[in-house]
Amino acid sequence: MLQAAELSKKAARQLANERKDIRQKSADALLRRAAIPARYVNASLDQVGKEQAQAYEKARAFIADFDSKLETGAGMVLWGDVGTGKTHLACAMANALRKQMRPVLYCTALEAVMLVKASWKKSVDGVTEYDVYSRFGEPDLLIIDEIGVQSGSDFERMVLTSIADIRSRNCLPTVIISNLNPEEMHELLGERMFDRLVGFGADMVHMAGRSMRLRVV
Repeated sequence: MLQAAELSKKAARQLANERKDIRQKSADALLRRAAIPARYVNASLDQVGKEQAQAYEKARAFIADFDSKLETGAGMVLWGDVGTGKTHLACAMANALRKQMRPVLYCTALEAVMLVKASWKKSVDGVTEYDVYSRFGEPDLLIIDEIGVQSGSDFERMVLTSIADIRSRNCLPTVIISNLNPEEMHELLGERMFDRLVGFGADMVHMAGRSMRLRVV
């Protein structure tokens, strides 16, 4: 009987592990889009024009001092007009950290909201809302792009605030990117989220200038 009991326990552990593997694969599939966009996989902090030299200098300093960022959770806010290279710079920072074998994650604000909603669907096997939020709390650096593109609903604000809360509690830096100025971001996101993102010494980096996408080479 003891041998049967041991076999039963072993089978139960194996089943639990198999279910865990299935759940993890489902979570990975759900979050596959939350990665560095193909356009920016080779973005580098060495790729800088004179117009954004100061922003790139701050980004390089951020990466060089990243260990201290993990002690405070201080992140960065990149803001400015459309096409001034904000996403390129953020992904260049992420790529620099990836070379150090540090985990990073990129998504847009709208994708973050959609991923939470997707976890409610029965077709997403075993993935819970908790799993999605936990995923956002794992990487050393999280980049949330296109702050301000979403509709600004209470639910969207709740999702982004929850992500900010998780990361703030664990002193994990977040980079947010927006075409809005800091005052407009504060109004859109609300004091709670904005404070968690910038209240621990975050760098506010303004990327001014004409859209690089419209320049004739």
